[in-house]
Amino acid sequence: MTALTLLNNLDREFSRPFFAPTFVNQLGLNSEMAFNEDSRHWELTLEAAGVTKDNLKIDLQEGLLKVAGEKTKGLETGKFEKVFRIPEHVDPDKIEAQFEDGILKVTLPIAEKMNAKKIEIK
Repeated sequence: MTALTLLNNLDREFSRPFFAPTFVNQLGLNSEMAFNEDSRHWELTLEAAGVTKDNLKIDLQEGLLKVAGEKTKGLETGKFEKVFRIPEHVDPDKIEAQFEDGILKVTLPIAEKMNAKKIEIK
């Protein structure tokens, strides 16, 4: 048994990853997730193995992005939910999500800076 195998076994046993950020929902289901950012957008990538596209739901309300779903395949099954507060400079009308091969990618475009505008006084 290698050290990495031992760490992965401990990781599975204690549901606390050593190498990747995760969230744990009320049922104890784990999903690996990652955030990436560049000058044009933020990207949230979430592993959702055992979840189908029909069992995923994404909502945006009052600056909160909620990802919810139900895992129906695998050893651990049940519902999960995670809520993210999105920055004010994200354009909510252009948020997109893709789900393929158990990976959910949510793209949050950064709004273009508003140009300065002179206001006429009447």
